[in-house]
Formats: sequence, C-alpha cells, structure tokens
Amino acid sequence: MLIRIATVAATGIFALTATGVTAETTLSYGSYLEYDYDYEDSDEEIIVGSYLEVEANSGIFAGLELYTVEDDPDDYAYDFSVGFRGDAGTASYEIAYYNYNLNESGSDGEEIAASIGYAALGMDLTSSLTSDLEGAYAIGQDFDVPLPSDYTFGFGFEAATDSDELDWDVSLAKQLTDTVSLSGGFSGDTGSENPETFFAVSFDTSTILN
Repeated sequence: MLIRIATVAATGIFALTATGVTAETTLSYGSYLEYDYDYEDSDEEIIVGSYLEVEANSGIFAGLELYTVEDDPDDYAYDFSVGFRGDAGTASYEIAYYNYNLNESGSDGEEIAASIGYAALGMDLTSSLTSDLEGAYAIGQDFDVPLPSDYTFGFGFEAATDSDELDWDVSLAKQLTDTVSLSGGFSGDTGSENPETFFAVSFDTSTILN
C-alpha cells in the first residue's frame, strides 16, 4: 500500500494566480518515509516522498508529488493533480484529475476521481468513483474510526470493472504531534493468499500565503 497525497504543481500555482482566485491561498507540504513488504513475493521496498499543494479559497487546488520507486529502469515518479473541493452541509466533496509519470518510462497513466466524505455511526466515511479514462472504473469505500489518544483505525475496499478481485486495506495511525504521524497496516485483494504490509512516518503542515 502506497501513501498517495494530493499535491501542488508549479503550473497549478501560476494558473491559480492568473485567474485571480488567490484572495486566501493555502500552501500544504510535507514528506514521508515508508517501508513496504510483499509477503507473497518476499519483496521489500523503501519509499521516500515529498509533496506540495496549493489551494485557493474557492476550493480549486493543484499539486505535485515526487517519490522514489524501485522498478528498473525507473528511480522516481512524479504525479500532478488539479481539482476542486468543498463542503455541502456536513459533507465534503472533491473531484480531481491525476497524471502519473515515471522518470525513464514516461507516462504511467491518468485518472479522474470524485469522492464524498461524511460522518455516520461515529465513523468518517469516504465514497469514491475513479476512472482511468480508458473505460475502466472503480468504486471505493473507506471507513475511519477515531480512537482515544489520537489513534485512528481505518479500513476500506475497492471494486474495479477491469478486475475480478476486490482490493482491501486495514490500517492504524497515530498522530504524534500536529505535524508528525505514524501509520501501519495491511493491504491485498481477494485473490491473494498473503497480504502486503506497510509502515510509514509522515510530516505534514500548511500555511496561509496571503
């Protein structure tokens, strides 16, 4: 399981500035270190990543994420994102375009994703619909359960039209400070006998630009 955090591209910053929607602009940024282990292939990977995101007061955002990969001939990947998010009563929503790239192989696909977040039964729930722009779609549902002492238990699943398997993940996160968190968990699909596991530490913060 690889942490994916929406992030900000320089082109997105210029676009937001040019359209005059920077009355109050939030800059979010951070870094993470993640260890992944695949029990089925006895394969391990260490991932180092950083991200940057800018969001205008209107809800328009753009981002850039850079992280290492161990997939010859590629050494790192960089993902761009642009979208819109907001609130409707007690619910939140987001729609975004993602463009994935590898440093040697080039384009690694693109997606459009829409999600709705809401609270129910003491949990924070997120429902999502994703398209790879090539005819495949995926429906996902995530559940986050706040626990005492700043812990959060999470679990979720995703079903895609181009797969007969159901993807799933289970995780436990601990917020150490306002900016530093630890997390770990398992992920897999219904066709795999051995899940993958991950452990991560991340730093995340934000600031108002104007």
